[in-house]
Amino acid sequence: MKITILHQDLEWSETAICNTLAGYGHQAILADIRETEAADIADSGLVLNRIYASVANRNYRDNLKCLRLLKELESLGITCINSWFTSRVDYSKHLSWQLLASRGIPTPETVFIKTPDDTHLARRFADRHGFPLVIKRDLGGRALDILLLANPNEMDAALEHFFGESYQMHYDAGFILQTYHRNIRDYDCRIAVIDGQYAYAYKRSLIANSDTEPAWIGSLSRGSESGSYRPDNAETELAVLSTRAIQSLFNEVDIIFTETGPMVIENNPTPVFFADRDREKLESAVRLILKSLAH
Repeated sequence: MKITILHQDLEWSETAICNTLAGYGHQAILADIRETEAADIADSGLVLNRIYASVANRNYRDNLKCLRLLKELESLGITCINSWFTSRVDYSKHLSWQLLASRGIPTPETVFIKTPDDTHLARRFADRHGFPLVIKRDLGGRALDILLLANPNEMDAALEHFFGESYQMHYDAGFILQTYHRNIRDYDCRIAVIDGQYAYAYKRSLIANSDTEPAWIGSLSRGSESGSYRPDNAETELAVLSTRAIQSLFNEVDIIFTETGPMVIENNPTPVFFADRDREKLESAVRLILKSLAH
């Protein structure tokens, strides 16, 4: 089968996926989203979308083009992993939150802020929930521009930064403000679900943005350390429900441990794999995805 891997700024994982697929006898090709239209890859039997949400850190318009391509490809009957719907959710943390919250899945309270005219929503949210709060890009990844806001002054400074002219020149997809929930452990965990089943998991040490705030972010891209982790049944069930909510064949779910139990922080249906530690996870993911498609 001819399998096309959509990418932008080729990374190790896309080449590794290509080589792994070739090892299973498939014709795997790499296609740069910036140079590809649907007609160029319409002869594919399968398209793997590897346009991360974090691509928006460089040019979020490539994320928008990816959604258009997936929609066109699916209209031609081509299977895309993940689908247009799942990728649309991947590119909006607010939409992901709506799907989780509507199903009663524990996740932080969230409000979407699109323009400076919405700042009153941020202040109303702060009045209702108090500080600290978390602000992050609605479309983004790798823990870029995720801030812990300790008071109203920090929130006003963050909004001024996010709505500044230089920032808006390359990103205007909006932001979300969320309630902060203290993690009672010194790590969070990420659980992978493939075709509705637990696949693997690992934990990430918590880090801080500065010396003045607690360690609260788990991000390998930002310097967290990873380690083996075996989730319990409740954590696994949360990951499966979260993956089902966004209609994803493959998803990695970030979970923290609060005083009231595990809580889903984010879905990651297009996760990053690192060459020095994730080769086995990547090969396992490819094998399980191919197995699910065969069925």
